[in-house]
Amino acid sequence: MIAHDRLREIARLVEARGSVPTAQLAKRFGVSAAQLRRDLDSLEKQRILVRRHGAAVHPTFLFGETSHESRTERALEAKRQVAMAAVALVPDGASVWVDAGTTCEVAARFLFARPSVRVITHSVPVLQVALSARAQVICPGGELRPISGALVGSEALRALEELRADWAFLGATAVSAQGAFTTELTESRMKARILASARHGVLLADATKWESTAPVRFAELHGFSRWVSDDAWDPAARRAAKKAFPNLQFTK
Repeated sequence: MIAHDRLREIARLVEARGSVPTAQLAKRFGVSAAQLRRDLDSLEKQRILVRRHGAAVHPTFLFGETSHESRTERALEAKRQVAMAAVALVPDGASVWVDAGTTCEVAARFLFARPSVRVITHSVPVLQVALSARAQVICPGGELRPISGALVGSEALRALEELRADWAFLGATAVSAQGAFTTELTESRMKARILASARHGVLLADATKWESTAPVRFAELHGFSRWVSDDAWDPAARRAAKKAFPNLQFTK
């Protein structure tokens, strides 16, 4: 790969994931540590990324979670592919808990077109498009987290004690062999409880989430029935992810 293409791909990965370990970048592109430093220095001078603690970090990631609007605009085609494949798993007559998260929102739009499906969600962005849904929609209460649009807290957790679903679609900020991760404790508790309340838990996470970074683990991979992802994987990462979770399903 020529230097220009490598720099462009590094920038794309950092924008998509928020933060990427430098060791992972060196391995992915087959360059020395010295060459990678030069690449990152060049991108940092262009203000495309910032170098922090063994990682290349997108500038917006330094100031906490990226906005819902920003995440919605990323990897649109990958999200659509993942959402369609996940929805195809759901039989008529089933109930589906749809987690907060931009890929899950896309899946909800497909589910809403099916009158025989019941959708349960604590996502306000999902509810904003639910008025035109053909599916039945159930929503628990809770405290709003504006950055993600999720209803969380004690009221939402209490509602989960009474709600059960056949399927649960859950998103993640990062995925590794150690499990699925998110950015914040209240959302982590909701995700863990949703997963426990469903007969089949499906992780919706595209290739950019693999070995990305997030501080709070909400589930081990074996807690999911299936992980649906897109097909835009580096071959080595694809093998590693499939080894960590054999029930990983690619969209193509």
